[in-house]
Amino acid sequence: MKALAAMGPHARPVIPVLDRLITSRHRVAVYLGDADAEMRADDHLLQQALAARAQITAAPI
Repeated sequence: MKALAAMGPHARPVIPVLDRLITSRHRVAVYLGDADAEMRADDHLLQQALAARAQITAAPI
């Protein structure tokens, strides 16, 4: 996600994929052996996706 955010407007083609990840009602498959850790990892991934999308769309073309 950090690499996408750093790409700025060059990463705009990935926005539909980020949108699907952000709006998905299903968790990303992360197997950490602990349900709470998996939920935290999924929440962290969501926050990273939201931040990356914001940085990509805020960058001038």
